[in-house]
Amino acid sequence: MNHEALYQQFGRFLKAHRLQKGLSQEQLALRLGLSRTSITNIERGRQKVLLHQVFEIAAALEITPEALIPTVAQVQTSEQIERILAQVTDKLPELRDLPELQEWVARVIGSPVKTPAPESPSPLKKDE
Repeated sequence: MNHEALYQQFGRFLKAHRLQKGLSQEQLALRLGLSRTSITNIERGRQKVLLHQVFEIAAALEITPEALIPTVAQVQTSEQIERILAQVTDKLPELRDLPELQEWVARVIGSPVKTPAPESPSPLKKDE
């Protein structure tokens, strides 16, 4: 299992519940004794959360901890979507820079499409 995808899915669940409760990141941060930046990073899957923090976050949102934990199927689905999109953008490189695709991917799987670095141009041979 991809740990990055797990934390990204957790972050999406956290954000959805926070918004459903009408809380800003700052308000949730105050309830938890964290910074707003920490909430942002958790929601984006960039900051890891300890088990006791899952329970504290759930309590602050008045939900069960289970509501924040993604299933294996949910994590695997986001991994599959990312792989398929990478294949599509390999075949159609012009899609890599399409803002609408990047926004959709960020909403669906929580991270931009991971694409290979562009190939460097081959050295030109000079005619002498």
